[in-house]
Amino acid sequence: MSPIFQAALRSFGSLIPLVIWCRYQNISLFERDATLGSGLFIGVTFSSNFLLLYIGLSYTTAGHGAVALYSMPLYLALLAHYFLPNERLNWTRIIGLISAFLGVVLIFIDVGSGTNEASLTGDFLCVLSAICWALTTFIIKKTKLAGVRAEKTLFYQLSVSAVILLGLALAVGEEGLLNLTDILIYSLIFQIIGISFASYIVWFWMVKTYPAAELSSFVFLAPGFGVLFGALLLSETISVNLLSGMVLVGFGIILVNKPGAERE
Repeated sequence: MSPIFQAALRSFGSLIPLVIWCRYQNISLFERDATLGSGLFIGVTFSSNFLLLYIGLSYTTAGHGAVALYSMPLYLALLAHYFLPNERLNWTRIIGLISAFLGVVLIFIDVGSGTNEASLTGDFLCVLSAICWALTTFIIKKTKLAGVRAEKTLFYQLSVSAVILLGLALAVGEEGLLNLTDILIYSLIFQIIGISFASYIVWFWMVKTYPAAELSSFVFLAPGFGVLFGALLLSETISVNLLSGMVLVGFGIILVNKPGAERE
């Protein structure tokens, strides 16, 4: 399945369990609460996030993509420092940001090692995807979206991204479904129900509940799982540079999210 069409189908599919859940919980998705503008904006950033990620993963490995994508707290902490009160950077967090940045640099250097199928283009697109993710999270914290239900925030993102991504897929002439296999079906079901519906509701509830710079306390585990599953399921090579980059990103995020660091 071509990447942009797959991302669009995931958003469309996830709207179904979301609407069913909201009706079951009596959650209104269309009440007037002055969030339409910011809701449409995060729909655009969310679309950009997955547009860049899905295309990027067409050019790089899962391990590289995971480390690049989950450098997101680096960019979120920078945004929070300049625009959110009481979430300023201190020396502990600055050292964490430098560590995470060096980790991202290492995964770019790893492209030239010739030991895997990663590319600078794919890695760079995944980093841009992480920046869009950070911007989306920041906007939610900064606007009236912070005061609405997580389900409504998710509805904005899924509905807007479904339209935008499908339009882009048609505009660039993507082939869409290339080969319907069992793995493709199971993957889509997992993405639609497990990721885009269930995990995102939990994520956006956390966005509204916890400080932005400390939001991703355990996000540093995700690059490790990405590298691990890339090796186990896709036979990707775990090079020294990639492993070192993953460790540096993880260490940096730990420092950025260190409990009590904001009081130092």
